[in-house]
Amino acid sequence: MMVCCFFYATTKAQNPEAYNELYTKIYLEVSPKNMQLALQMADSLFNVSTTPLFQAKSLMLSASLYQQQQKLTQAAELAEKAYSIISKVPDYNWMVRISGFLATQYRILHLYGKSRMYCDRALTMISRISNPEMVRSTTGFINQELAYNDIAVKNYYASIQRIQESQKTSIKFLKIKITSPPITSNYWDSITFTWQTTGDPCTTMKTA
Repeated sequence: MMVCCFFYATTKAQNPEAYNELYTKIYLEVSPKNMQLALQMADSLFNVSTTPLFQAKSLMLSASLYQQQQKLTQAAELAEKAYSIISKVPDYNWMVRISGFLATQYRILHLYGKSRMYCDRALTMISRISNPEMVRSTTGFINQELAYNDIAVKNYYASIQRIQESQKTSIKFLKIKITSPPITSNYWDSITFTWQTTGDPCTTMKTA
């Protein structure tokens, strides 16, 4: 089985369209039925990926799968590795998405300092994203993540301010639906999947 997975991943990982097809298959079809096989296929996909972008995407696929199993430490470790790889390109779109993913994992793990660090990092890079709609929506979700952080440390006044800022920037986004249902309730997980399969999340979104 592993030989077949490796061969299949090798043939798919060299072409962007084929890569996205395999990514989608692992994420939406294989993982609900056989998580262990999905993890093996994601690992094979990383091993045969030939560019930093594909390597980072493959690692984030594995991180998302671990997140689904509530193995947040493993998810964060893989996301950290993905961030290290993609930051050398650099690809700010993916650096922001991975930062948001890490912020959520660390907050849930009660590592609030690291969570806030990645929120701050995302906010400093967000202006480098070319899509204005995604700049607004992502800024809103970063502020929501910071608000959750403030609530966790009982800084309620700061949390209210963050929520108000979030509403200013993401109110339009709240009227948008992702046509493919997310695997988890985590915004970063679902939006990373959408970016992975289309290259631009707005191409798979529509106004309600």
